[in-house]
Amino acid sequence: MGIRVRELVTRAELGLELVGGRSGAEREVVWVHTSELPDPTPWLSGGELLLTTGMRLNAGSARRRYLRRLAAAGLAGLGFGTGFGFDEVPGDLCEEADELAFPVLKVPYETPFIAISKAVSSALTAERTRELERSLRLNQRLTGAMALGAGAADLLDEVAAESGAWLVLFDLRGEVIATSPEPAPLDPAGLWAELPPIATAPEARSPSAHVEPGGSWVALPVTAAGRKEAVLVLGRPGRLSPAERAAARDAANAMGLLLTSRRAIADAERRVAGDVIGEALAGALGGPALARRLELLGFPPGGRAYVLVAEPHPPAGDLDEIAGRIEAALTARTRVRVAAVADHLVLLAPHPGPDRLAETVADLLAREGIAARIGVGRSAAPVELRDSYRAARLALRGAPREAIARADDPSSYGVLLGSCPPPLLEGYVDGVLGPLRDSPVLVASVRAFVEAGGRWEVAARRLGVHRHTLRYRVGKAEDLLGRDLSSPDDRFEVWMALKAADAAHGGGPA
Repeated sequence: MGIRVRELVTRAELGLELVGGRSGAEREVVWVHTSELPDPTPWLSGGELLLTTGMRLNAGSARRRYLRRLAAAGLAGLGFGTGFGFDEVPGDLCEEADELAFPVLKVPYETPFIAISKAVSSALTAERTRELERSLRLNQRLTGAMALGAGAADLLDEVAAESGAWLVLFDLRGEVIATSPEPAPLDPAGLWAELPPIATAPEARSPSAHVEPGGSWVALPVTAAGRKEAVLVLGRPGRLSPAERAAARDAANAMGLLLTSRRAIADAERRVAGDVIGEALAGALGGPALARRLELLGFPPGGRAYVLVAEPHPPAGDLDEIAGRIEAALTARTRVRVAAVADHLVLLAPHPGPDRLAETVADLLAREGIAARIGVGRSAAPVELRDSYRAARLALRGAPREAIARADDPSSYGVLLGSCPPPLLEGYVDGVLGPLRDSPVLVASVRAFVEAGGRWEVAARRLGVHRHTLRYRVGKAEDLLGRDLSSPDDRFEVWMALKAADAAHGGGPA
């Protein structure tokens, strides 16, 4: 922030007089420049107070054009030195200044231009010093708060108290992490929708600003360990001052430190939890030792828990990273531990509500671009998580892709088939469907016909073929299988073999 024109006029030692454009006296002066050129604007950037003696402005029309050029270039004002070519500031110049609301100052002969430059420079230096002091004070408050274990909302409160602005901290999905004051002075969902992609995109690292008659805001990325984790928005009615913009930067940096420390702690906890879950599922850890470790992870011995298994399809890349993001998203709502085990994710969640949790996990994985099916184990004491895990895995046997399978669903044929060893399933499938195993077209045709309950029109429509084509294919399959698919018994036998093939192949169609 510079010094305002009206503040310069109040400096008695300068002896300045505002003789035109009084309604523009609130303009800020960011620098002082002296020039006698008829058009100095190509060498100016806006916000300057231009000082001149007017020695090349003898004609009234030239003076008016001169002033219009200065106003159009965004200058703060004009200081007109008297006692050289003019004893007073020309009246036409003052009239034009009033029309433009562009302040014109009379500079007396006794006031050297350098004195005005020094006054502005001193004011700017003092303002920058105050900004640095405010920034230092705010950083000390934020650092002290973090040392005492403050959370995101506490840090926002410190910034709001120092700056007088409102703040909203979003995660990268647009969910509100914290606001100050609470409740937020505006609709966070509407604010997030208003933010441009340069502010909200996960890869975007640039700040974004917005100014409108009702107020202004600035949005800054919050990074932790080199990764963008959140978006901080600071705003207020009217225009943001440089001090408030600096407060936004300080707040974003503090939030980055807070999230970095939290990420480090969460990663360490997740690694420990992953080791405990992995050892428990492998049978290497159990009994009182497992109970003690699970209690440290937030699962008391007297409670109940569920194990959920999420199987990505196709197999996902870095499951450890995915597990970390899923756990971070879930722990804001409930106590959940997520670990990567082999090619799938294992979630240990407290009782109750596993169905809703499974749906949430499926949604979170979908946002990651990952299709998955999820098995929900039975409720068990935390030390029995291995049994719940096995039940979840059995529930997934034969379940379709992108489905949620529950171990306690008595109608689930997946549990029945999943309890059979894979070699036994393969033998059964070969015994019933063996002649068709090398003909995917015939298998698909038989599957559609059987699943349609023997209705030709429905099955043909599902396959996208003519019913005569389907009749030909099914007839050929009947010859190879030695079965009559118009018979309910034969249809059921083939249907069971198809489901067994799905279970043997991890849930995908045979």
